[in-house]
Amino acid sequence: MGKARRSEAPAIVGDPGFDILSLFAEREAERYTLHARHLNEMMVRVLQTIGYDVGFCSGHGQYLFDRAGLRYLDLLSGWGVFGIGRNHPIVREVLTDILDHDLPNLVQMDVSPLAALLAERLLRYTPFLQKAFFTNSGAEAVEAAIKFSRRATTDRCRSTARRSFATVSGPSCPTASRFRSTISRHSKKSSPAAR
Repeated sequence: MGKARRSEAPAIVGDPGFDILSLFAEREAERYTLHARHLNEMMVRVLQTIGYDVGFCSGHGQYLFDRAGLRYLDLLSGWGVFGIGRNHPIVREVLTDILDHDLPNLVQMDVSPLAALLAERLLRYTPFLQKAFFTNSGAEAVEAAIKFSRRATTDRCRSTARRSFATVSGPSCPTASRFRSTISRHSKKSSPAAR
């Protein structure tokens, strides 16, 4: 990586008039056709079947607004961002500040001071923890939880969640075969065919 002088970020090559908001406004009415053609046709079918092909155009806090301006209370809680609502004014301000100051982001060969500052602040509320770990998805969070639980326990062979289907065990683990036979016996006892 060579050093270069700081310069203005280049425009998108070949399209100096690129305007994402204008593009959204021009093509928004085609959202279902575009999505079915280029992404997931089944999702479009599901939305149409249940009557949710209303074309949400904006979101504020816990509400979504459709093309006609009707307001919908969004009770979906599948993503962590909804804890503070959509387009939260403080989050918008912080993101705008960061973008306006051209701070480096997603640098693979460096560490993020902003992530460290966030971790420092979060750890003030959890004095029993010494480190924070950030993930990008639920899958990464589950994987990290499994790895942390393995690290924190004496049984390096398996991690389980009591009364759940979440089980990880290695084939070379000395207790894995005993564990699998216990699960097998339990499954046979509770299956309708065994009754």
